[in-house]
Amino acid sequence: LEIDVAQNVKVYKTKAFNPISIGGRIIGSQSLPKAGFAGGSSKGLLAQFSLFIRSNIFIPDPRRGWNRYAYKAAKIVLKEEKPDIVITTGPPHSTHLIGYKINQKFSVPWVADFRDPWIDIYYYQFLNHSKLSRWIDKRLEKKVIKAANGLLTVSNGLVDLFKSKIKNTNQQFKVIPNGFDPDDFKTAELKVKNKSTFTITYIGTLSNQYDPAVFFRAIKEILSKQIPINLRFIGTVSSEIKQMVGCYSLAEITDFIDTVEHSKVPKMLMESDALLLLIPSHESEKGILTGKLFEYLAAMQPIIAIGPPGGDAAEIIKECLAGEMFGRDDEEGLKKYIINLMQKPELLHDQDKINNYSRKQQAKEVALFLDFCTNNGKVN
Repeated sequence: LEIDVAQNVKVYKTKAFNPISIGGRIIGSQSLPKAGFAGGSSKGLLAQFSLFIRSNIFIPDPRRGWNRYAYKAAKIVLKEEKPDIVITTGPPHSTHLIGYKINQKFSVPWVADFRDPWIDIYYYQFLNHSKLSRWIDKRLEKKVIKAANGLLTVSNGLVDLFKSKIKNTNQQFKVIPNGFDPDDFKTAELKVKNKSTFTITYIGTLSNQYDPAVFFRAIKEILSKQIPINLRFIGTVSSEIKQMVGCYSLAEITDFIDTVEHSKVPKMLMESDALLLLIPSHESEKGILTGKLFEYLAAMQPIIAIGPPGGDAAEIIKECLAGEMFGRDDEEGLKKYIINLMQKPELLHDQDKINNYSRKQQAKEVALFLDFCTNNGKVN
């Protein structure tokens, strides 16, 4: 992301205390459980202990070790730049505590941007919080939501979630989904597709909470009809998911590729025949909008999505004519859809609707909201 920052933007860099890196050096980075994979199989007492420390000592998250350095730098920025408004973005949600302190100490308008939920993130229940740390976390979240002059978040579902935590307030919310950079997809040089094999690609983190079982069942059934398929999972995949692939006898058609540079992602998406989107199975799943959805839209390939058919992601996919969302029990519908894509792979995407999710358009919306919050809720 650093290369995307305009050269005329002044960046203030600081030190940071990072207990995650320290813990990784002590027990080994491979043994240190990542938050999104906390629900996986145990990796030993040291790993479980480090997870407990992470969740009960460093509240709301271990990145809080940056806050005192950031606040010190922020005071310099306030003096030198005299900004009209401050914006913090999370996760990590500890960054919002910096915005809260600046707002309270200097009365500068402040917008908190939530790209993910806080205590309602899909893996929160697996982080080994004590009752006390959960209570503290909940209070911090509510304090931030109530104090900010405005809140940005990615979906209407998350707006409803946050509103339910601060009843009887006039808090200002604005939905700004994650977007995509059109230039990333204009410069991708594509290979000629292998027409004999239908390639389905998934990019990003894949932990147990994403629950791809119905997809694997459908693919196994399609393979029984002697239809050639290649599955590509690019990114960090849990050992349990890899075992699941073997249990469904899909190992021979599946490639697991380590995390790649983001600059290579557009090309890999555009060279695929279809793109797999999985929404984590969680009570807040209707409001989950993963960042990959918007890069999938930009790639203009059919999206095979599994999650809540009535959720925000399903609505965007339908709006853009970009694919279809299936429930986790709709194996038959999923199977028919994939076979139909193999026979008639082209979809008539709505390019105008997709363009609404470009970063350029999203930036305009953010700027308007910042102006709104700067002027105490009045439009210029």
